[in-house]
Amino acid sequence: MRKLRNLFSALLLVVAFSFNAIPSYATEYPELDMVGFSDAGQILTSKIGEVADINASAPPLSSMSLYMIFSEKGGTETVSTSTTDFPITSSNDHGGTVLRAITVEMDYAKNRYATFNNIQMTLTNVEGFDVDGDSIIDGHFCLWTYSGAEFEAGTFVVQATSVNYPWNTLSLRFNVQ
Repeated sequence: MRKLRNLFSALLLVVAFSFNAIPSYATEYPELDMVGFSDAGQILTSKIGEVADINASAPPLSSMSLYMIFSEKGGTETVSTSTTDFPITSSNDHGGTVLRAITVEMDYAKNRYATFNNIQMTLTNVEGFDVDGDSIIDGHFCLWTYSGAEFEAGTFVVQATSVNYPWNTLSLRFNVQ
C-alpha cells in the first residue's frame, strides 16, 4: 500500500510539473540570466520561515516580493524591500523600450499575471529554488518581460494565486521611475 501511495505521489508531481513547465529564454541581458538566480535563494534564507514536511501537501503561496528590475536606461537595480506588504519606488532613473522584472514567490502559485503601465507582460522564465538544501522547492523566481513603446516611468503590477487552499491571491505594485 505504501509503495502504491509513493508511486501515486510521484506520478502527481510529474503531471503537476509538466503542465507548469515554461521553456527557458536566452536573454540578451546576461545580468538577468536565470542561471545565477539560484544563488539569490541564499540571500533570502534569513527571511523565510519553516519548510513544510516532505509528506505534506505543497504549501500555499505565502509571500511575494520584487527582487530585481532592469531597463535600458536604468540598468540593473536590485530591490531589497519591495514586498506585498511594503511596496517601494525604484532608485535608478529607468526608461527605454524594455523592462524586465524578477519576482520571488515563496511556496507555490498559479495564475501568475503582470502588467507594466497596464500592458500585459510576458512570463519569460520560472525557476524554482531550494533555500535549505532539503531538495524541496521552497519558492520560485519569475522573470517578467515588457517590450514595447518607449517609457520614462510607470507602474509594475504582479499577482499570483496559491495552488491550493486557501487559494489566496497576492499582488504587489511597484513604481518604476
